Amino acid sequence: MTASQPKPEPDVSGGSSLQQPGVSSQAAASSESLHLLLQASATLLAQPDLQTVLNRILALSRGLIEADAYAVWRLDEGAKTWRVLASAGLSPAYLEGSPIPATGIPELPDEPLIATDVHSLPLLEHRQREYAAEGIQSLLVLPLRVQSRKAGTIAFYFRRARQLQPAELEVAELLANLAAAGISAAELYEEQIRLREQAEAQRRRATFLAQATAALGASLDFNLSLQRVAELAVPEIADWCAAYVTNEQGAVDRTAVAHRDPAKIALATEFQTKYPPSLGSGSAIAAVIETGEPQFFPEVSDEMVRERVHEPERLRLIQELNMKSVLVVPMASRDRVLGALVLVTAESGRALSADDLELAEALAARAAAAIDNSHLFRQVEQQLQERARTEAALVKTERLATAGRLAATIAHEINNPLEAVTNLVYLARSAPEGEVRRYLQMIEDELSRIAHITKMTLGFYRESGAPTPVDLGELVHEVVALYEAKLRAKNIRVHTDAAASQPILGSRGELRQVIANLVANAVDVLPAGGAIRLLTTDFAGGVQLRVFDNGPGIPGENLARIFEPFFTTKAELGTGLGLWVSRQIVEKHGGTIAVESTPRGTCFTISLPSATQLSRAS
Repeated sequence: MTASQPKPEPDVSGGSSLQQPGVSSQAAASSESLHLLLQASATLLAQPDLQTVLNRILALSRGLIEADAYAVWRLDEGAKTWRVLASAGLSPAYLEGSPIPATGIPELPDEPLIATDVHSLPLLEHRQREYAAEGIQSLLVLPLRVQSRKAGTIAFYFRRARQLQPAELEVAELLANLAAAGISAAELYEEQIRLREQAEAQRRRATFLAQATAALGASLDFNLSLQRVAELAVPEIADWCAAYVTNEQGAVDRTAVAHRDPAKIALATEFQTKYPPSLGSGSAIAAVIETGEPQFFPEVSDEMVRERVHEPERLRLIQELNMKSVLVVPMASRDRVLGALVLVTAESGRALSADDLELAEALAARAAAAIDNSHLFRQVEQQLQERARTEAALVKTERLATAGRLAATIAHEINNPLEAVTNLVYLARSAPEGEVRRYLQMIEDELSRIAHITKMTLGFYRESGAPTPVDLGELVHEVVALYEAKLRAKNIRVHTDAAASQPILGSRGELRQVIANLVANAVDVLPAGGAIRLLTTDFAGGVQLRVFDNGPGIPGENLARIFEPFFTTKAELGTGLGLWVSRQIVEKHGGTIAVESTPRGTCFTISLPSATQLSRAS
């Protein structure tokens, strides 16, 4: 057992700093506790609702062991975090710290963790600040084997030093076993219900999509096809559905509409007539067609509508439509957005969900294919006539692309320092007066870097100053600081470990540019809550920088090409120049850059000769 005290033995000395119950009273208490556990076991194990099980565990805990606070913790193995499922007696401030990352926390022991003094046990070092703020002095933690895995605990918190008696520990361990069984049973029951509901939802979605596909393929007149699809979507997905398609003039036409209340179609038509969703209008429909990205409003409140709509007549019509939840998804085919599909709940009061969004996107993709096929059928002859003009246009485009690549190089490479300047301006606005000068100096450095990049890319720059010693770990901290706002916005955790002791010889600005490229790429690919680690270490003759992320990894077929100029997987968001330029800079400094990637993350390794090694070589 890992503990700050051994399992206590009965006090036979007749005296102690803590009041001890007599043997007979201990036996009576133990008998009563066992009776409580026996009574609770049948109802606890038969209860399928997890929250009810947790509430009963807390109530039973209070009845068995007198403590100041109690909590049931659960390990979320997917998110790798610990979170409180239920608690009593803990302050809101303490509970705000849940969930906490599981990384770095020692593995749960098999036996109870007893801490008479929580501040003296190294195993609890990572929670010292929280315990101090909460006034916790002693702690009992019992591991829970949930579904055969150590994935939970029951914690008893004491705000005064407390030594537990053997009988109390025995009862606590029995409680932990019972609680683990109850939680396991409830979670398994909930999982069965979830899987059953998921299977039924998938069956209904598959049936609906099959019907929609048949309807869309029944005619080459996409107007008739979309009207049939809108009628299928109501009320399967929403209370009303409308389809909007861009015509040859670039205007947006409503081609289909269906509503569970036919009287509301007239109201929707009145709104459409008065306020057509023209491109550039800023409406959700226009935004989806312009960007190709869905717009999802799970809950449309009256306050939200009033904030966005200020014209009285428009506000009146929207309020009469009584929208509760709105989905607008693009109908895109062959990288072209042809229109938008709108799904709205109103009278039913149901909130659209992420599953509805997925289904709507699948439906919109099929609708887009039908629209595209209809267009192709009518435009075959026009395409033949356009062929000659298209070929001429391609020649012209290639000429422009050649000229544009140079501009793209400069634009990409100055993007990172411009972002840094933006972040520094933001920080300077709220910084104390003494910090502003430092931020201004950093802004000046970044602007000088932009000028440097432009001259270097055009081929007119030759660095006049001699290379200087550079601390790679210091550069890492500077880059992380510049990206602080972006990292915070995506809740990305960053760990830096500057273990390298040797400086390198080179251009500080160029090396910072390389690190910024790698960090920016990691931020782009990571989902919210991801993690980045930057590690500098010494090796024989030089320094290594490794940049790890736990993103989805780089597909094998792309790994061999990522350092090629103009190769990118970011579509319109990338130029494919960042890693190519980074390799040029690293090789200019006599180093190498390599990459390893798996579906669990990616690691870039930069190896550079140390200043001492370069001096010897010279």
